[in-house]
Amino acid sequence: MIRKQRVALAAVLLCATALLVSAQDAEEPAALKKPEVKKGPLKVGVVHLDRVFKDSLKWRDSEQRLNTIRQEAEGVLKERRRHLDILQGELEALDVGAEAYRKKEAELKRKAAELNTDRQIRLQEFDRLYDGYLCELFADLVKVTNSYGRDHQFDLILRGQKPPLEAEHKRALRIQMEWNDLLYWDEALDITDAVVERMNADYKGLVEEN
Repeated sequence: MIRKQRVALAAVLLCATALLVSAQDAEEPAALKKPEVKKGPLKVGVVHLDRVFKDSLKWRDSEQRLNTIRQEAEGVLKERRRHLDILQGELEALDVGAEAYRKKEAELKRKAAELNTDRQIRLQEFDRLYDGYLCELFADLVKVTNSYGRDHQFDLILRGQKPPLEAEHKRALRIQMEWNDLLYWDEALDITDAVVERMNADYKGLVEEN
């Protein structure tokens, strides 16, 4: 669980950096712009990142796909481990010095190496898909938040995330300390529900409810 949180936080941060660089590249040269002075108080909003993940239909759909992939992989790997156990039993039934023993031992080692390689490949592919879904979600979040901010005349919309409460989540807390934007915000600034509602309205995928 901690590893997934760390991967999620790191991937979201990378996506945010890439999107920020792209946005900066698309802006007009500073010399051509005349800065405008804001009159009156700033209108500020906060989007709670944890609730975006919790309530987003797109992320729920992504998690369903990832769960299906993980369950299929676990089934395949479990069957291959069962086959290794059978080979191990057959090996133990043979004479240590016999030619059949040496052949069975070589087969067992080869199958074990193949299983380990397959496990690593599946893990890398799972992580690649997970990171890809994270980037897609964060790109949608940035797009929708910008649209919502313009429509409702916000001056600033910040990303907020509450730290984990459990003591065993110290590693995740340390990562959050390095990149989290806000330490406190008034609940009146929270616009998460409105942003997620707009994200869900734009999402064209289908999510089956249990």
